[in-house]
Amino acid sequence: MLIRIAEAGDISVVEALRYAALSASAPSVYSPREVVELLDSLDVDELRTMVKDRQLFVAETDGLIVGCAGWRGRQLRHVYVAPDAERGGLGTRLVTRAESDFRDRTSAAEIHVGSVLYARGFYEKLGYELVTNERSGSEPFHMKKSFDDAR
Repeated sequence: MLIRIAEAGDISVVEALRYAALSASAPSVYSPREVVELLDSLDVDELRTMVKDRQLFVAETDGLIVGCAGWRGRQLRHVYVAPDAERGGLGTRLVTRAESDFRDRTSAAEIHVGSVLYARGFYEKLGYELVTNERSGSEPFHMKKSFDDAR
């Protein structure tokens, strides 16, 4: 498996990956209306900016993109893993890569993430803590991770 910086030609694949990941997992915890809200909430301009600024990473297996993660501002963004590639450590590797790049380029002491319901436990295992438990509908949980040693 290769984790690399995303390129402009990867954006449509990342869009499809996001759709597949959310379509597979979101219905287990969200209402049909909330699933549609999640699926419709993609900011493609943000993806383009992240690619241009070299802040989005993709994982490839046999030439196919099977996951992505990145950061924008102080936020971990666009963490998606193909449904058939889940539970193998790929999400952890992608988040670790994005966090490392974030820390190298910002020297920030913490990073934030908006977590969907079904990913909260994943982020907690990676050291993220809940900032607020208040949310409604398809709104994310606001979480943060503090780094032991700000660079």
